[in-house]
Amino acid sequence: MSDKVVLGGGLSGLIYAYYHKDHIIISPDIGGKMDESGKDFFSNIIFAHYNNATIRLLNDIGIPYSRATRPIVYIVKEKADNMAGWKRVVLDKSMVSIDVKLKIIRKKMRDPSFEPLDLNLSTDDYYIDTLDFSISDLVRRLSDKIMNEERWHDQTAIRITKEKVVTSDTSFPYSRLISTIPADIFWKIHELELDCELKSGWTTFALSDRPTSELRNIQFNIAYDATDSACTRISHNNKKDNDVFLYEFAGKLDEHQVESNLPLDAKLIQWYSEPRGVIFTNSWNVPPPNTIFVGRFAQWKHSIKLGDVIESALFDCDVRTIFNRQLNFTKNFFDLDKLRMDTEYRQESTRSIMLLLYPELGEILNAINYKAHRKRRDVNEEHVKEEIVDSFKYLLNLMIIWGIDSQELFELFSAKSKIVEDRYREKVKDET
Repeated sequence: MSDKVVLGGGLSGLIYAYYHKDHIIISPDIGGKMDESGKDFFSNIIFAHYNNATIRLLNDIGIPYSRATRPIVYIVKEKADNMAGWKRVVLDKSMVSIDVKLKIIRKKMRDPSFEPLDLNLSTDDYYIDTLDFSISDLVRRLSDKIMNEERWHDQTAIRITKEKVVTSDTSFPYSRLISTIPADIFWKIHELELDCELKSGWTTFALSDRPTSELRNIQFNIAYDATDSACTRISHNNKKDNDVFLYEFAGKLDEHQVESNLPLDAKLIQWYSEPRGVIFTNSWNVPPPNTIFVGRFAQWKHSIKLGDVIESALFDCDVRTIFNRQLNFTKNFFDLDKLRMDTEYRQESTRSIMLLLYPELGEILNAINYKAHRKRRDVNEEHVKEEIVDSFKYLLNLMIIWGIDSQELFELFSAKSKIVEDRYREKVKDET
């Protein structure tokens, strides 16, 4: 049995296992929210953004698709013509103010003082460029393939240690763990503890047979509601044979509350409340050793989309790849055999690299506003990153000169990390 494990059988887990044939899946169900019971409901929620990663997955599996534009509109309140009251009107992005977007976000977050990092909502344009295909068919084909290859283990994880995933029936030792389950669940059963709160909020989804009256003669796929209604967004996939509209409400609503917030002539087809409908991105959610988080809820990052999950699955690079590429370049300038045998040559080579490294470190400083007495300027993040990588390549050369390979780097890094982590824990203990 493989010691490379994917935890979670939802779409993220299926995609990762599809591209990594040496991984097994541990999950009590296969397909997650898009299994047979939920496919008709959740297929109305997902819009797959147009990108090369998603196209590659669909081509690899043989799922037909087409390119589709998803128009976006906004519902706002305006003074009625007779000035005696207000009316709800529909606007496009060119007429939407920052205040309108801020109101939508704060309503969704259920926090009137919430300060967002950006105001893009789904996109910063009038539309979303998407791929039109059957999400449920994608899940079915991925699920069938994993089950046919006998890589699915119908088990529920009850404990995770640094070496194994424990279930009620058995345990699965791992050298690599890919967790696609929500981070709050992961940390609840992991032997380590995450020293911060993972915040989320409820969203209630409801399928109905018609939109609000303002939208009935308007072509749209996403409509954001900036009025005082409970609804935050209405979605429609515009297929000719589809008369289903997805309403989203901030908070946990019961069936009566959902029905009371739909148009009077609208029928409630199905509804569902999701406790993680809104997640507050948390950068402290860092996976433990030998573990990778994949997917929006596993990474606890609200901006993660389907294409990002596919790119994570396609990305298969480790430190060895980086070392080997640098080594192939470095051998053009240094005698690798002489480096192994001649200590004087090593020292001379080290001096040469250090003289080149110091200016590169200075370039990082020059790329930011580090001088307090100078006029501040816009920082080019791409330029800063480029200078950091330049410095890193020289550090790799120092490792090559002194015979540190990728395996030894891992061992030295682990040993040094233990020292500084133990030292930090002792310091915290002394202070408390």
